[in-house]
Amino acid sequence: MFGREYRDLADLLLNNERAKHFYKSLPQDIQQILTENGSEQVTDFHMSGEVLGAEAIPTEYHTCTVTALEDSEICSLRYRELEALCDRDPKISRQFRLLLGRKIVAAHQNLLILGCTNSTQLLASFLLNLARKFEARGFSKSEFVLRMTRGELGSFLGLKLETVSRTLTHFDELNLIEINQRHVRIINLEGLKAVAKESGRAKRKTLQE
Repeated sequence: MFGREYRDLADLLLNNERAKHFYKSLPQDIQQILTENGSEQVTDFHMSGEVLGAEAIPTEYHTCTVTALEDSEICSLRYRELEALCDRDPKISRQFRLLLGRKIVAAHQNLLILGCTNSTQLLASFLLNLARKFEARGFSKSEFVLRMTRGELGSFLGLKLETVSRTLTHFDELNLIEINQRHVRIINLEGLKAVAKESGRAKRKTLQE
């Protein structure tokens, strides 16, 4: 296993690249981008301790591009070495299964977020999930920095950049959060949870409607 350093906006993994290594990110933020028919879609944001490259295990090819959102460092382990370690040591095999299990749980959480019916629910659910991730890593759950741009966040949530900006401003006006560029402070956690739980029957709405 060895460490690699990447500068801000450097590509860690490339779509359709032959997979040789399994990666674990250190305390930086990373985004995952799926490219299809010439267009790009942000499919996930990774934080410290999360694994990268596991999607290439079945085919040995990466299915997306992973880009550092800030100067980052990752630990890298060759697939063959990992397989050999798992075969030799049941404890390592169990830890590896736990890592993959956590990825499945995270994917389910993302599906729950993306299943929201309007922009306010989407943004509220995303902020709450991000707050939980920060808290799990020993950071503040009420005050943090959004490393992604509004456009990248919109790409992930399926919202226009203008809708993301307008909804965040609306949360600020409702005294749910304070936002200063990318710095976010959650003022009313219960209020934000109430917004996330709102049931909507219509398709996604924007604040323009």
